[in-house]
Amino acid sequence: MIDTLSRLRLTGRAFLFVIAALFSLQSIALQPTPAQLEQFKGLPAAEQARLAKQFGVDIPNVNAAQTPVVAQTNSVMPVAQQQVAESVGGEINTNTEMEEGKLPAFGYDLFAGQPTTFAPITDVPVSSDYVLGPGDSLKVNLYGKESQFFELVVDQEGQVYIPDLGPMSLAGLDFSEAKEKIKKTIDQKMIGVKASVSMGSLRSIRVFVLGEARVPGSYVISSLSTMTNALVLSGGVSELGSLRNIQLKRKGKLVQSLDVYDLLLKGDTSVDAQLKSGDVVFIPAVGPQVAIKGQIKRPAYYELKGSGSVSDLLSYSGGMLASAYPQGATLERVNEQNEREFLNLDLSLNADINRTLKNG
Repeated sequence: MIDTLSRLRLTGRAFLFVIAALFSLQSIALQPTPAQLEQFKGLPAAEQARLAKQFGVDIPNVNAAQTPVVAQTNSVMPVAQQQVAESVGGEINTNTEMEEGKLPAFGYDLFAGQPTTFAPITDVPVSSDYVLGPGDSLKVNLYGKESQFFELVVDQEGQVYIPDLGPMSLAGLDFSEAKEKIKKTIDQKMIGVKASVSMGSLRSIRVFVLGEARVPGSYVISSLSTMTNALVLSGGVSELGSLRNIQLKRKGKLVQSLDVYDLLLKGDTSVDAQLKSGDVVFIPAVGPQVAIKGQIKRPAYYELKGSGSVSDLLSYSGGMLASAYPQGATLERVNEQNEREFLNLDLSLNADINRTLKNG
């Protein structure tokens, strides 16, 4: 009797070892040996049922396939184990792009779309410093001694023809200057008549969007269009193009540079320059890029402008989540020997958060 109980304890411990191996933290699918299976089968039916219920083993599968099938269970891996898994190549992250092994490139969807044909802008107020050119029109209402309405179109020579008064040169003048010139002329030559002048239809201009645009080419746009309007019309910037240094060139000279990150992150449109006929919007190749993922608000690839730091990258990504552990950050890069290396960072320290980043 004592020998039987001892044998039961030993065989029970052997089976416990098998089950424990199957339920290890690393979820390694260890297969029990035939001898261990035989020990399990040698136990009384009641003992087998008790152990099977305790560890989630399907007894019929044990007898039929010689391999115990462990029931699937849901478990939560501790944060420390997540960090270990990530350090050896795991992709444990709640972000969908992370789980798929992908990160989006920040900012490229702003202008993305199908290239479109020119659509005139008719509902945008014209500023007083709008420069008139061939194709623009002015609406003139006369009132007082006599009432008249006519529309003046600037011809190819930059002139308009006012009935009963003859031609008047307006090209190159601001809208406010042209309006005052028309009013003054009518007031001097038509006694008892006053004039009200407003902007009519606007001319079209042809510009070029070149470089790393999705559909580079020549586009006809409204004379009120800006650099960003031209980017939208061309389908946006390809992921080979830079968002930090979009250039406006006029007669071969650089007129303005546009950093789309200022628009996306700060809402700053101060450098979104208005275009003129013949202008070129040039998109150079993308500059140095870095990626950030983990417990931050906006995991993605970001383009650096010149040299950038870890602090800059955190600013681009919207900052860390409340669940982040700044003292456990990791910087991954390829060193001068073309070897991949991992550096531990403590982002609560100035030296680490201000560390200069490199391409890739």
